[in-house]
Amino acid sequence: MSPQEYRTELLRLGLSQVKAGAFLGVTDRTSRRWAAGHSAIPVATADRLWMTSRSEVVRWLKNGQEAR
Repeated sequence: MSPQEYRTELLRLGLSQVKAGAFLGVTDRTSRRWAAGHSAIPVATADRLWMTSRSEVVRWLKNGQEAR
């Protein structure tokens, strides 16, 4: 997954880079580095984003998980 594809998936899912970090279980710094192309995006992360639906993210946010 390229940094552009990462950013596109975040837009599709309605996640900021910071919330994406929490959703993916990484720091917001890691998420920002992926988005900027400073670090490689793991295949497992790309797969998770591609398989995640917007409704999954909405449920996650409603359950207060963004405060993790």
